[in-house]
Amino acid sequence: TYTTTTPMAVGNYEYKYVMVDATGDNWESTANRALTVSGTTDLAQDYWESGTTPPYTPTDSVDVWFRVSTAGISDYADSTMLIAGTMNGWSGEPLTAEDTTLTFWSGHYAFAANTSLEFKFQNGVGGWEGISNRTATVSSDTTLAFVYFNNVPPTNVAPVNVSFNLNTSTAPGFTDSANTIVIRGSMNGWAGVDWAMTNVGGDYWTYTTDTTMAMGNYEYKYVMLDALDNVNWESTANRALTLAGETADVSLDLDYWESGKTPPYTPTDSVDVWFRVSTAGIITYAGETMHIAGTMNGWSAEPLTNEGDSILWSGQYSFPAGTASPITLEYKFLKGSDGWESNDNRMATVNQDTTLAFVYWDNAPPSNVQPVTKSVVFSVDMTEWLDETNATGMPVFSVSRGDTMQIRGGFNGWNCDNPADCEL
Repeated sequence: TYTTTTPMAVGNYEYKYVMVDATGDNWESTANRALTVSGTTDLAQDYWESGTTPPYTPTDSVDVWFRVSTAGISDYADSTMLIAGTMNGWSGEPLTAEDTTLTFWSGHYAFAANTSLEFKFQNGVGGWEGISNRTATVSSDTTLAFVYFNNVPPTNVAPVNVSFNLNTSTAPGFTDSANTIVIRGSMNGWAGVDWAMTNVGGDYWTYTTDTTMAMGNYEYKYVMLDALDNVNWESTANRALTLAGETADVSLDLDYWESGKTPPYTPTDSVDVWFRVSTAGIITYAGETMHIAGTMNGWSAEPLTNEGDSILWSGQYSFPAGTASPITLEYKFLKGSDGWESNDNRMATVNQDTTLAFVYWDNAPPSNVQPVTKSVVFSVDMTEWLDETNATGMPVFSVSRGDTMQIRGGFNGWNCDNPADCEL
């Protein structure tokens, strides 16, 4: 609503409203309006090119006119626009197109006085705006100023493709074989699986838009879908994306699941590598601290950090910038300080900050098959190695001296912490 007050002499006048913009003067196309001044006058509400007739049908209630523009929707396909809010139980109801261009859509609701409203527009059924709820408080007949859908105005800057990049090292053990990660946000109605990401190795996922995105402000989140059809949204606040004046395709900086753009390690000026192991498949796991040993620490077992009393343990190593690149690593995880994995040495080659995808200790994933107990008898003949009277072999092993024979393997962590599990 626009208003002005001006002194005028008594008499008869004609007038029109003129909208002035960068293109020049835009006059109302209707007949001149008439005005008779005989004293102080407060004119009735005028409506552009519509006399004093509002765009809605007045009632005895408080009438509110809602209006939305599709001009900023880069991929608008002539779908019917809808409105949903507290006035209709958040059930999307169609608006009316104001002309054949389908640029403006509007609708009318009637309320009691002093009503507080929340609402959103939809681009087709279910095509919700991705912004926060719109709000209004009305106490008299009101035409709410038109808004652009999703608050995205039109632009003469060509839309661009956008690549989203995600790292899941801050997530509870996502794998590319058991999980699908999709992007949902204001640009796709916060729904669907069309924006499914591709795993490009370990913790790293990416998605490049199939259709270009217009300049504007967007919000989004990553969503993990598992094999049981569970839908797991990031629990953190919506992520924000602003496109403004980009003239080439955009590749976004790396996001971390539920961690903004902050990695799980403390970045340094060196090449930072994040190691991670899961204990979920260790049948006999009893809460031992997990360790790592490898070429980066002289194969000396060093403790990892438990991730919040979970099944995951992790740790960081940083390699000086002067280290020959690429850096080739060999390593193993340990259950306790000496419970070595029985698999071959793990290997990794890195030339930049990297989070290595989590692995199961000893490459044994969890199983819903219950373990069974079988008796296995191990025996070894030491006749040729006895250091005893009348022995004829190599004098190495002596029972009288207190020597013991042990067996160690993957079934007991390659140690003899519990003599009952290893001594013969």
